[in-house]
Amino acid sequence: MAFAEGPRKLNSGSEICDSDRRFCIRGSIWYRPNTRRIEITGRIARSSGPGWVSIIFRGTSRTNQPASAIMEFPVRGTYSEIIDRAFIPDEPQIGHWRIERLYFEADDSAARAAEDQR
Repeated sequence: MAFAEGPRKLNSGSEICDSDRRFCIRGSIWYRPNTRRIEITGRIARSSGPGWVSIIFRGTSRTNQPASAIMEFPVRGTYSEIIDRAFIPDEPQIGHWRIERLYFEADDSAARAAEDQR
């Protein structure tokens, strides 16, 4: 009999920020093994304006094979903007993901793209 594996929180604190701390999201990132989904729920805590967010994940399989995945999305960049995203990485054999880094690239056209995705 197989047991369902519970979700794992990937971030240790309440904020996930870029290396300069110019862009931060206050929230949680979860990996749900049963559906293989990585989900982020939170709000923008700090931003210099509209732009593209890239969160890089690294993982390993049970046989210690490495892999990476990227979650990318546009934001309007307003304080307290809701971030509610999910994706399934293309690496089904990877069961242990961790956050490697968050990047933010300011871009005024991202505000329009973020509106289109609502």
